[in-house]
Amino acid sequence: MIKFFRKLRRKVLAEGKFSRYLVYAIGEIALVVVGILIALWINNLNEGIREAQIETNFLEGFRNDLIADGITLREIIGHNEERMANSDSIIALLTHREQLGGMELTRFYHWNLSLAFESYFIPEKSTIRQFEANSNGNLITSRELKNKLFRYYSTCDRVEANVEKSIQLYQHNFLTREIIQNILSGEITSILMGADLGRPAFDLDALKQNSAYIFALSTKKIATNNQNEVYYQLLHDVEELVRLTEEALDQ
Repeated sequence: MIKFFRKLRRKVLAEGKFSRYLVYAIGEIALVVVGILIALWINNLNEGIREAQIETNFLEGFRNDLIADGITLREIIGHNEERMANSDSIIALLTHREQLGGMELTRFYHWNLSLAFESYFIPEKSTIRQFEANSNGNLITSRELKNKLFRYYSTCDRVEANVEKSIQLYQHNFLTREIIQNILSGEITSILMGADLGRPAFDLDALKQNSAYIFALSTKKIATNNQNEVYYQLLHDVEELVRLTEEALDQ
């Protein structure tokens, strides 16, 4: 094609026909412009394909992280519900029984022991960290999905900073200690370690009158229930985000 235009140009110039040369020049310029436009179109097409693949990779990463968060939240909620049920069992036993012994005492100890553990939700953030580090906020085409993703991770950060850490520190330093220390009777240490270590016998009536123990028991249940309310909302957000992410992947 280039050789053809070169020959045509030489011929026109040799014939001294300026008007025909002008037409030729315009045609050659138009050809160059068309070539540039085609190259730009192909480049934009390739760039669009590349960005679409990057978006797909991020969407799959978010979906996998969110599914993992959902599994974790359901497990934590289940553990918390078990602890609250154990709190109810302890209160029922304190209300209706005058003394405990044998397997019943062992079960009572394990109910209390379950309250010594705290829940702590840490979301999976590998994809959101890559997403933010690469400044690829514009690659998710769904504005609704993008806004809800950022809102979810911001909420998780606030919960961790303002709720989770304070609850954990308070429970660990006060509630857990009061609950466990007050049930370590001679019978319990004998069951656990094979010796009573000279500790006093288990006194159910004294435990009922122990204000620090009762306060720790009731506060633990309230704190656990409050945590679950937060976790249920996060789980709702996760399920909604998984749905939106899968819809975006199907488009």
